[in-house]
Amino acid sequence: MDAIDLNNVPDWNPTTCDDELGDKVSDPMAVTQLAMEATTVKKEVSDAHFRIQGLLNEAHGLSHEEKSDLKAKSDALEKAKTYFTLKEAYLQTKMKDLMAKR
Repeated sequence: MDAIDLNNVPDWNPTTCDDELGDKVSDPMAVTQLAMEATTVKKEVSDAHFRIQGLLNEAHGLSHEEKSDLKAKSDALEKAKTYFTLKEAYLQTKMKDLMAKR
């Protein structure tokens, strides 16, 4: 998850996925690869979000600033989780559509 900048997760736009694929937008293998990457990142983000939520739920000894920092990170992870969930679903649908056309 090191490659994800949680402060710069874009708003969801399927055109971004198509742009990321470039001239391989109709290549089932390229779409599959990007979908698998999205699945992996979604899992990593979900796991990190779960851990942060656990810390927030058990934040008895944390200062207000520490709780605020954890909350901000939790919010960023939630946005990233939503983004990668949508990206994964979009790419899986695109894969199915491409395979159905063959």
